[in-house]
Amino acid sequence: MNSLLCSNCKKKGFINPSACCPGNSSFQVGDHIEFLSDEQTEKGPSTGVVEIVDSNRIVINHSDITEEFFINDLSINRKSKHYNGKTLWILN
Repeated sequence: MNSLLCSNCKKKGFINPSACCPGNSSFQVGDHIEFLSDEQTEKGPSTGVVEIVDSNRIVINHSDITEEFFINDLSINRKSKHYNGKTLWILN
């Protein structure tokens, strides 16, 4: 098991840190999000931009809809840089 996993993620059986794990919960307005599948969103694969970050909630604006998520429910594959210099979050 990855030592960066929090106890919540270990209970869920995650093998990669999710948004609630230490060092991963730093979403910022303007960050880019890429969903690799439809596992976490109604549409996927999909991309979007973070519009609102409010304690344990995040609002992501896709090209045609806006979705709200609980940060602790998001499973992060990796954190990278978008070509425009902003943070890019790759989510499972």
